[in-house]
Amino acid sequence: DIWPDAVGEPSVPTVAQRVDDHVSGMAVMGDQSVWVGSFTRGLALLDSSGQRLRTLTTELVDGAGRVSAVAADPKDGSVWAGANWGEGLSRVRGGEVILYGEGVLPSSVTWLPVTDIQVDRSSSQRRVLVGFDGTAKKHGAVGIYTGP
Repeated sequence: DIWPDAVGEPSVPTVAQRVDDHVSGMAVMGDQSVWVGSFTRGLALLDSSGQRLRTLTTELVDGAGRVSAVAADPKDGSVWAGANWGEGLSRVRGGEVILYGEGVLPSSVTWLPVTDIQVDRSSSQRRVLVGFDGTAKKHGAVGIYTGP
């Protein structure tokens, strides 16, 4: 249970006491910790034994923690998280959260949900490939980030 159910719950919580995790993706980091994304709860960092170390929700690009895709970036140990309802990407690097939304991404993809994030590990240059779902607008896109 990554996002705990109501405090003081019985061994089997009622529907009202239950907090569903809605896991959307996971990324294993170099130190064996794991970032877990949730469609409704944001991001959680777990250590190698499964203990929750950190959670992020309102700090993410959409302000609500609706994460649809997660990817580990071995170049600097950062983690990338895509927003489920559009609005772009969040990148967690150390204690910092960097937002890639309107003003950073092209306006044609800013509001499209992120469906997948892949980090190219075949070269020394950073390349992060981001899939944007265009179902509602009848077009999708693949973005490639090559910055720092």
